[in-house]
Amino acid sequence: LNSCMDGFFSARKPEPRPETLKTLSKFVKVVKADFGVGYDGDADRAIFTDEEGVVHWGDRTFALATREELRRRGGGLVVTQVATTALIDRVAREYGGTVVRTKVGEPYISEVIYEKGAVLGGEENGGIIWPEISYGRDGVATVAKIAEYVAKSGKTLGELLSELPAFYMCKEGVKCPNELKQKVMEAVKQRILQAGYRVDLTDGVKLLFEDSWLLIRPSGTEPLIRCFSEAEKMEKARELAGMGVKIVKEVLEEVVRRG
Repeated sequence: LNSCMDGFFSARKPEPRPETLKTLSKFVKVVKADFGVGYDGDADRAIFTDEEGVVHWGDRTFALATREELRRRGGGLVVTQVATTALIDRVAREYGGTVVRTKVGEPYISEVIYEKGAVLGGEENGGIIWPEISYGRDGVATVAKIAEYVAKSGKTLGELLSELPAFYMCKEGVKCPNELKQKVMEAVKQRILQAGYRVDLTDGVKLLFEDSWLLIRPSGTEPLIRCFSEAEKMEKARELAGMGVKIVKEVLEEVVRRG
């Protein structure tokens, strides 16, 4: 589908998301394919649909890859960034692995993979790094690996993904002028530290709870401060994201008022 080179992306937007992969989802069911794959513009990311045409976000396939690679190797180090699902940690613990988290961005992940000899790296956007092949995200290698897991297991992709625990993520954003981002984030950090939360300051401010987390960090591409949250129930994830939005809006108002 859409295999003609087109820098204007006339057929669909290059970001592979459920709303841009509707044709693929239908096509998979019509031809009774084992799964479908949507690439981004430079094919370093791959988002999968299962045999029923259901689009699965990249955190699920990354978790599946983590499970299979750690099981095959008897453990190892996996590298990801602070905004990736806690499902990676859950899977790694179960299969004798450890997880190191970096700032958001492929270069940070690649650097740690190389320095520490990790077996796998990736993000929730469908970008997986296979160090036995290269130190950059590779969507084509990801498709080959997922196909291998499906073939060797004798199960469908949907069945393999259904074996993983369910986590729910919520993403919100607060508009913030680029020139105020640094002041707002510093004030957010101080407020959260003073409140006594357990935090990770690797990239932005990440509040860590027993079964959930909330990350507040400035967008690198837009005049926004983003609030990412995850929990084992969607209601909790939404509650945490709302908490993040409230904090950012209050701090932004204070910063603007003070000039």
